Amino acid sequence: MRKIIRNFINGDSKALKDLDIKDSIKYVYTIIDENKYTFNPKTGKQVDIDSDDAYLGHLDNVFLEDYYHDWRVDEGVFKFYGHSGKKGQKHDLLIVYK
Repeated sequence: MRKIIRNFINGDSKALKDLDIKDSIKYVYTIIDENKYTFNPKTGKQVDIDSDDAYLGHLDNVFLEDYYHDWRVDEGVFKFYGHSGKKGQKHDLLIVYK
């Protein structure tokens, strides 16, 4: 499953329950170009923003954040400190979870 978290502040922490995420997080991406994200070049079709068919291209339309280096979950709290931006900068994050 996928969920977009808008305007998450780099360096901030939030409880998973406050983000409405009930399962473990597999990947975290910073969205670079949302228009490219909703267009799947393999099928040539537009897709919904939260679709599993949405195109994910590292450094093309998203930036794949590294587990522990850029984010982690401790005792049900999501912590994001991505190196794709400066501390305090707002990010639109795509969370992929089970």
